[in-house]
Amino acid sequence: MSKQRDQILRECILANVPADGGSIGKLALRAKFSDSMRRQKLRVTQDDFLRTSEAMIKEGVLVRGRGRGGSVTLCWDMAARNIMLGLLPEDGKAISGQALQAKFIEVAGGTFDGVDADCFEEVKNALIADGTLHKPKGRGGAIARAPAGEAPAVAEAAAA
Repeated sequence: MSKQRDQILRECILANVPADGGSIGKLALRAKFSDSMRRQKLRVTQDDFLRTSEAMIKEGVLVRGRGRGGSVTLCWDMAARNIMLGLLPEDGKAISGQALQAKFIEVAGGTFDGVDADCFEEVKNALIADGTLHKPKGRGGAIARAPAGEAPAVAEAAAA
């Protein structure tokens, strides 16, 4: 199996798992995966899906849940990253750190237990460290998406 094909399979699985940390049954995920691959005119087998999804579970990208056929969710790191990015304006405008923290705790706390200010700081600092977010010049604790061209590619972040 080529690395390029493996990356396409991984990206397709990630695209069909709820970005906010919600779960999806593996049977439903497999159906969405197959439909997505069919639309891209790529032939895949059940073994392709199982091999790729199991590898992603072993790597910690996905977390196994309960249910008939099993279910999966994104790991906390990826889900928290997606939640935080979903709360920020896409146009690069800054939002106050306090407002972002309150929204993050509300949204992430609806899916995960124990989400607090420390969790927010950990996710925010990781996104600043990898160049996805930045602190605009000026006073206060405003946060914004990094200017276009400075943020890492989504595929690179998903592969990490």
